[in-house]
Amino acid sequence: MKEKTVIVPCCYLPPISFWSVALQAENLVIEQHENFVKSTFRNRCEVAGTNGMLKLSIPVQGGKSHRQLFKDTQISNEERWQKIHWQTLCSAYRRSAYFEYFEDKLQPFFHKEYKFIFDFNYQLIELIFSLLKKENHSTFTTGFEKEYAAETLDLRSKFKSFHETAFGSTKFTPPVYFQCFGERTGFLPNLSVLDILFSEGPHTLEKIKQALYEIDS
Repeated sequence: MKEKTVIVPCCYLPPISFWSVALQAENLVIEQHENFVKSTFRNRCEVAGTNGMLKLSIPVQGGKSHRQLFKDTQISNEERWQKIHWQTLCSAYRRSAYFEYFEDKLQPFFHKEYKFIFDFNYQLIELIFSLLKKENHSTFTTGFEKEYAAETLDLRSKFKSFHETAFGSTKFTPPVYFQCFGERTGFLPNLSVLDILFSEGPHTLEKIKQALYEIDS
């Protein structure tokens, strides 16, 4: 990547495109001083179900309209969202080749109550780095900057849709791999990293890295 520093939002079980950038960034910086942004992967992830894509959303206190720093945004634990999310993941991926291999590492996140969504998301990001056998060298923003210099790749407004493919000097092409319900739904690109991890296991890292390449200028 031409850009040495990449600024990313703290997403919930981020999509493959997020990881294609994060794994190749020289300096990965996670934004913690932005306001909570609704309808993004900050509190939502997308997985493959029997009838197509499923969206799993984390409820937040104050609803979608509240304005406060994302790092201070609290989860609404009155709803049994963790149980629902875990049951959905089990139902969708139990037949995947590597689900049982990772199950014990993931399950605790859906049984322990978390107060702040940022903490929950980031601890899952740390786990994914570990499952991919990559060190996590990410840091956090120390304040909010509306704009960054050209040598910094600002992706805070990205990762709103699985259709996004251009990230600064690089282009993302979603990797294709086996999906349990692919014959019924067709291939669903750029879902949560869990989708490819449960299917490809130890081959996940290589496939994700191959998905990002430099744009000819």
